[in-house]
Amino acid sequence: MAAAAAGARRRRDRPGATAAAVLAPQTTRAMDPILITNVLNVVYEVSTLAVVVLGLAVVFGLLGVMNLAHGEFVMIGAYCAFFVQEQDLPFLAAVPLALLTCALLGLV
Repeated sequence: MAAAAAGARRRRDRPGATAAAVLAPQTTRAMDPILITNVLNVVYEVSTLAVVVLGLAVVFGLLGVMNLAHGEFVMIGAYCAFFVQEQDLPFLAAVPLALLTCALLGLV
């Protein structure tokens, strides 16, 4: 009896719905994998740009001069990571190589 009253109440809440449509289980859809991939790519790109901008802001705040060499080091690190992955090595091997290369070029 209580279930019938609840069903009638639900039908009253949605005036055009039939009893079968109201009582049917709600289906949920999984998120599209391409959408998830695109969202993660945007988050990655924005966080990378934020790190570069924060580095430029720190250098400008301390020195009072806009040092655009900061972007060159980011590009050299990205090129090192690309080179290592082209050699069919894992990405974790690219990180130390990029750090070492940028450190050696920074000493020069």
